[in-house]
Amino acid sequence: MFSGKDSTITVRDLLKWANRINKESNSELAVIALEGFLVLGERSRNTQDKMFIKQTLERHFKVIIDLDNFYEQYFDKYLSKVFETLPKELNLPKIIMS
Repeated sequence: MFSGKDSTITVRDLLKWANRINKESNSELAVIALEGFLVLGERSRNTQDKMFIKQTLERHFKVIIDLDNFYEQYFDKYLSKVFETLPKELNLPKIIMS
């Protein structure tokens, strides 16, 4: 995981994320695992590395990380309003997701 330029994560990233776990020790394991993946996995450009990080977190935290559901809920909660209101405010045509 820490093999120079081919590393999956840096030691600094691992320690930053581990510090979050200490501060959030009362949080659900699923939330901590998801946040860990967002910090460690989503910055990886290699799909194989992303899957390795995701599977490792799922195995050790004994949870399932459902990224599709997370991003769908995030869009519904935070971004859907922007896609509806911003074009009207700027007098632009409707923005269509593609």
